[in-house]
Amino acid sequence: MKEFDRKNTLTSELLYENNLLSLFLDLIQINDLIILVCELDVYVFTSIGKYKWKIGFLDTIEEFKVIDNNILHVQCSDQEEFKFDISTGQYIR
Repeated sequence: MKEFDRKNTLTSELLYENNLLSLFLDLIQINDLIILVCELDVYVFTSIGKYKWKIGFLDTIEEFKVIDNNILHVQCSDQEEFKFDISTGQYIR
C-alpha cells in the first residue's frame, strides 16, 4: 500500500493523506479539484483536501485525459473506456 501526502508548500500544513491501493500514476489539478490517477483507481479531492469520490477498476488504467475541464476519460488495458463527471463522479454513457 502506498501513502500519498499533499502539503501546502507555504505552510507545510497537511491537506490530506490517503493510503493508495495501487501504483500512483499522475496528479491533475482542474480548477478547485485534484485528481489522483493510480494503476487501478481514481481519487478526486478538493484543492483543500476534502475527499469527493473514488472509482476502482478491474483492469489497469492505460490512458486517461480530461475533456472540457469537467469530464475524465479513462481507458483500461482491456480497451474498455469510461467517462466520469469530475465534480460528482457520475458515470457518463
